[in-house]
Amino acid sequence: MRVLLALLLALPAAAAPRFDGGLSGGMVLGGSNSAAVLNARAGVGLGLCAPAVRALGLMGPGYLAWTTGVDLRCAFGTREVQLTLQGGMGFGELLHPDPYASTRTGRVLVWHAGAGVQFRQSETLAASLELQYNHWAGQDALGYGGGVYHAPIGPLFLASIQYSPYFMN
Repeated sequence: MRVLLALLLALPAAAAPRFDGGLSGGMVLGGSNSAAVLNARAGVGLGLCAPAVRALGLMGPGYLAWTTGVDLRCAFGTREVQLTLQGGMGFGELLHPDPYASTRTGRVLVWHAGAGVQFRQSETLAASLELQYNHWAGQDALGYGGGVYHAPIGPLFLASIQYSPYFMN
């Protein structure tokens, strides 16, 4: 994680950086385990890839979760349609509130990976659809959390608005 943070801090000096960011809303896929998702990222656009700082919040039936950390998002393709790949790590917490016995991971390491397709809307804006998976260390050990079984959090489906000065490449 220190290497990613050093890379994030060193990259602005290596190129002419410009703000790059996005705001996403969506839901967790996976049966009755659906939840509302809010994801925000802000970083520097360096052409093909954009390192960023990311914050994510989930709220659904039987759990609350958050994470923050560093993110690297890369886009490949034509000017109009691009495939996006992203990944990163940070820290966060997963909580299963329960009237009998709440369980939580505590603040733990979280990693994430995702892919999507973005469609350019203007010179600097794109709309995208993404699938993303997040994993909290210790989430598998939470078990039932009182009298209710809490299924693992599935992949996230996100609809996003992305800003970048480099969509015209």
